[in-house]
Amino acid sequence: MENGTSQRAAVLRVLEGLGEGATMCAGMVARRVGTTLRELRGLLVDMQRDGEIEVFQRGARVDLRTARGPIRVSARRSSR
Repeated sequence: MENGTSQRAAVLRVLEGLGEGATMCAGMVARRVGTTLRELRGLLVDMQRDGEIEVFQRGARVDLRTARGPIRVSARRSSR
């Protein structure tokens, strides 16, 4: 697993490669950056807090700190 700064950049590269408004399963993001969701979750919480990503569950924005079950993530777009 990469260090926090390079892993954060890797997550953003994956998410910014998606089309406008598109989301990706958080587990797939983890696989794309070479880790597990269990290991990546803390970084995703930090990234959501810092406004870099948005987290969704059943199409609604949720707080990753309290979300349970499947989640999807996207890069935060300035137009949102």
